[in-house]
Amino acid sequence: MHRRGIPKGYRNWTRSNVKRWENLRINNFKINGFGKLQNKEIELQNGINVILGENESGKSSMLKFISSMFYGASKNKNGKDISDFDKYKPWKTEEFSGKINYTLDNGETFEVYREFKKKNPIIYNSSKEDISKKFKIDKTKGIEFFEEQTGIDEETFYSTAISEQEGLRLSKSS
Repeated sequence: MHRRGIPKGYRNWTRSNVKRWENLRINNFKINGFGKLQNKEIELQNGINVILGENESGKSSMLKFISSMFYGASKNKNGKDISDFDKYKPWKTEEFSGKINYTLDNGETFEVYREFKKKNPIIYNSSKEDISKKFKIDKTKGIEFFEEQTGIDEETFYSTAISEQEGLRLSKSS
C-alpha cells in the first residue's frame, strides 16, 4: 500500500479515474497448452470458485494461466531460477496458448486469445470484433489492455484476485 491506504497497483490515483473492478467476472477459459495442462475448458460460476485437486495436478498452473492471459508470460527471470515463459511451456504439445472470456462491471464482455510465443494477444469485444489496436502498446510488455481496462497491475491482481493454498490460513479460534 502507498500512503493514505491507496493500493500500489493504482498509478496516478484519483477518485475520479480509478476503474472499479469489484464485479470483474471471468466467465470461462480454455487452456490449449500451459505447463502440464492441455485441452482444458473451464466454465466458472458466479461468486467464489474453488479449484480442488491432488498435489501436482495443475491447480497453481491454472491460476498462473489466468494472470498470464491478462498480462503475458514473462521471459525475464526476475530473480527466479527460471522465467515464467520457460516454466510454463507445455510439456506434451507445441500449442502454448489459450483464451479467456470475462465481463467487466460495466457489462462489457471480452474474449482474449493469446499465443504465449507472441508478445501481443488478440482482444475481441462482445461482437467478436478485434479491438486489439485500441489499447496502448508498451515496447517490452506488449499490449497492456487489462491494466488499461481495470487500473490493476499484475502484482496487485495476483495478490488480490487469486488465493493460493499457502496464502490461506485459518486461526485456531475459527
